[in-house]
Amino acid sequence: MSQSSSSPAAPDASSARRRRLLILAGAVAAAILVVAVVVVATRPASDATAGSEVETLFAGIPQEGLTLGDPDAPYTLSEYVDLQCPFCRDYTLQTLPSVIQEFVRDGQVKLSLRPIDILGPDSETASLATIAASEQNLAWQFADTFYRDQGPEGSGYVTDEFIRQVATQTPGLDVAALDPDSPSVRKVLDDTRRLAGEIGISSTPSFLLSKAGEQGQLLTADSGDPAAFTAQLREALGE
Repeated sequence: MSQSSSSPAAPDASSARRRRLLILAGAVAAAILVVAVVVVATRPASDATAGSEVETLFAGIPQEGLTLGDPDAPYTLSEYVDLQCPFCRDYTLQTLPSVIQEFVRDGQVKLSLRPIDILGPDSETASLATIAASEQNLAWQFADTFYRDQGPEGSGYVTDEFIRQVATQTPGLDVAALDPDSPSVRKVLDDTRRLAGEIGISSTPSFLLSKAGEQGQLLTADSGDPAAFTAQLREALGE
C-alpha cells in the first residue's frame, strides 16, 4: 500500500519542480532583456549618428595639421584644451559649432587646436593621440569624437584600447597609421606646453585670439553659453 500510494506523488513533485525552474528561467530571461533595453536606451547616440554629426560639422572646411579654416584668415583663435576636461567637452559640443558657423566658414577666423596635459598622464595620452591624428589632418574630428565618449576625469579610462575605439569612430582616420609615440608628435606637445607657460595658461579651455603682427588677446568660456562666447569673440574682432 505504501508503494502504490506514494508512486503517483513522485511525478507530481517532479513536474512542480520543472514548472518552478521554467518560471525562474523565464524571469531571469525577462530581467536580462530589461537590462539590455535600459543599456541601449541610455547609451549615447550610435557611432554612425555621432560620426555623421562630426562629418557634417567639419565638412568643406580646409584643415592642415592642427589648424582648421582658411589658411589666409586674418585672425587665429588658438584653443588650449585638455581632452579630459569636462568644460572643454561642453565648449566643443555646445559652442564650437556656433564658432565654426559664424566665424570660420566665412574666412574671418582659423582655429588652432592646442592639446595639453594639465590633468595628468591620461591627458598626455589623449593629447598625443590628437596630435597624431593631426598628421592625417583629422585632429578636430578626433577630438570631437573623443569628447563624445569622454569618461570621468582621472579615472584611468584613457587606455590604448579607448584611443583605438575613438580612432575607429573618427570618420576617415587610418587607425593603423596613427602613431602617438612618434618624435614629431611629442615635439608638438612639448612646444604647446612651452607656449602655454609663456602665455600664462593654467586652465582649460583657454583661448588666444591673435592677428599677424599683433599681440594676442585671451578669451574665456566660463559661462558655457554659446551666445556669450560668440558675443565676446565678435567684440574682440571689432564687430
